[in-house]
Amino acid sequence: MDASAPTEENTIVDGADTADTAAIDGGDSGRPVEWAPAEEPPAKKRHIGRWVGIGLGVLALGIGAASTVLIAPGTTIAGVSVGFMTAGAAAEAVSSHVSDMQVSLTAGGTAKSVTGSDLGAHVDAAKLADQAFSQHPMWNITSWMPAPIKPAVTLDARAAEHALRAQVPDLYKDSTDATVVFDAAHSSYVSTPAHDGTGIDLKALAASMTNAVAQGESRVSID
Repeated sequence: MDASAPTEENTIVDGADTADTAAIDGGDSGRPVEWAPAEEPPAKKRHIGRWVGIGLGVLALGIGAASTVLIAPGTTIAGVSVGFMTAGAAAEAVSSHVSDMQVSLTAGGTAKSVTGSDLGAHVDAAKLADQAFSQHPMWNITSWMPAPIKPAVTLDARAAEHALRAQVPDLYKDSTDATVVFDAAHSSYVSTPAHDGTGIDLKALAASMTNAVAQGESRVSID
């Protein structure tokens, strides 16, 4: 056998090599090899509408729950707007408004000022707030924008007189009782008539403060 002649084994190997090369080079057809792009994975579905719907549902539930504990919009107590408040918050707001009121006193050309707290000014804020909620709850649309609640302001007589005397002492003069004394020189009794005292009329002052809070004002002036 000629050593240079191809053997069967060499022919198979060479044929395999040739086939591989043809697959890569395109073979005898001369057509270029093109690689197909990899397919992109399918886009994930978005559920924006579902999440928006859930959010709106939660919001609606929250509003519904809040409406069962809040006072109707447009409700006022002593000039304080308490709409969208709980009864507790409304009571606190009304009490603070009355306590913080400024009362200006003018006497002899001099102006002095005291606060509602100094005078012991008071309204039953807790009772009024409960009344407002029971009569005008937020869930009842027909009770919205009701007429204002106008409570009467009361003063602590002792605290008010103490505060006013300290600020405008000239306006106060104590009353005196009538007296009867024996005049030994003339062997007779001598009487001294009683004299009324003077001061600020607390009832009139409380009425002025009541009118002021009803108008939503935070200051009242007394001349």
